[in-house]
Amino acid sequence: MPFQLHEYDRAFVSFVAQSAQALAMARSPMLGMIGSEEMPTTVGSHVDTGDGDGLDLPPVAVRFEMTTEVAAVRRSDVDALVTELDAASDALARELVGLVAGSLNALTNTTGNVVKGNGRPTFDVFYEMLEKLECGVDENDELQLPTIVGSPEAVRKLLEDGEGTPAQLAKLEELKQRKRAEALARRRRRRLS
Repeated sequence: MPFQLHEYDRAFVSFVAQSAQALAMARSPMLGMIGSEEMPTTVGSHVDTGDGDGLDLPPVAVRFEMTTEVAAVRRSDVDALVTELDAASDALARELVGLVAGSLNALTNTTGNVVKGNGRPTFDVFYEMLEKLECGVDENDELQLPTIVGSPEAVRKLLEDGEGTPAQLAKLEELKQRKRAEALARRRRRRLS
């Protein structure tokens, strides 16, 4: 093309990438909570487990593909572009969620923070999981429970089992009070240091 402008190509690629990312974040509640940071290159991580071993999470490039017909571009078919962006953001969201879930799985296995259900009652598994987690408090000293992400099957099972018995709810309330007291004690120690 004699009058091709590379600035337009770069601007279009940037627009598509930013749009697909924003749509992927909106599509997945988990990704929306995590947020993102643009980096010039991919970055890996090393997690020190304190026992001399560790976990290396290598850098991973995340990509998505998008195609459109030249005829759609020539006729300025916005619907075709939106449809392709939607499909691309769906693929991007699936890839990002898979990456996060895989990294968390490797991390929890390495640090020993895995809770196995093995047919145990859902409440017992849920309680053991909460017991292992470190919780914080907000500016009003209210306990901040973590957001729990699970497979659709696990979430469905948790919801099917309902709220729990009065004894289970009392046990859960005691755990929450203990977690709050631990978080307040950690905050006091940090202020004293």
